[in-house]
Amino acid sequence: MNNPSITLGHGWIEPTSKRLTKNLTLSQTHEKNPIYTSNLDAKDWIRLIQNPNQKFFVLRPDEYCSDKRFLFNQQFSVYEVKIFVGYKED
Repeated sequence: MNNPSITLGHGWIEPTSKRLTKNLTLSQTHEKNPIYTSNLDAKDWIRLIQNPNQKFFVLRPDEYCSDKRFLFNQQFSVYEVKIFVGYKED
């Protein structure tokens, strides 16, 4: 798997394809058994997208890594994303 390209998209064109945004506390996000993208390789990403009915949400690193995560019941926005896996030619 040379030069994998992973793209996460939150946008949409058709109203029926609108992606969700949810507000959750940090403990609620942890209850969902989050996956850390830093632990994934290209094969892991491909396995993730095998189920077309599976929904994926992203918590932005600038929010997760901020001081806000230490505030009791602080709400964080998580964004539903579509995952695209491709390969760049050398």
